Amino acid sequence: MTSDIAVSAEDLTKFYGTHRGIEALTLDVRAGEVMGFLGPNGKGKTTTIRLLLDFLRPTRGRASVLGLDPRRDKAAVHRQIGAITHRRRRELRRVAGNGRCQPELDLQMTNVQAMS
Repeated sequence: MTSDIAVSAEDLTKFYGTHRGIEALTLDVRAGEVMGFLGPNGKGKTTTIRLLLDFLRPTRGRASVLGLDPRRDKAAVHRQIGAITHRRRRELRRVAGNGRCQPELDLQMTNVQAMS
């Protein structure tokens, strides 16, 4: 990474037909900073994370993660980032064997941690 910006979004927008996921999100998160997504259900937190990880494609705008373009460099981004979605939590519960996630595995979609 040549910049001190770990995550960047510029005019990031996602519409689902006529329904807005997020609109015109612009943000920079510097390396070493901790940032959380807080807000009511349906306000675009999960959509933002999915766009940053290229699980969804934006309607417009662009993003970078650790200096990489998630669309062009998806595999490289995924090698550097760990994210556990709500769906993955169900899989982890099965792996844990007791029907409950261990506390360190019970993460929300909004918790994305860069791994070095």
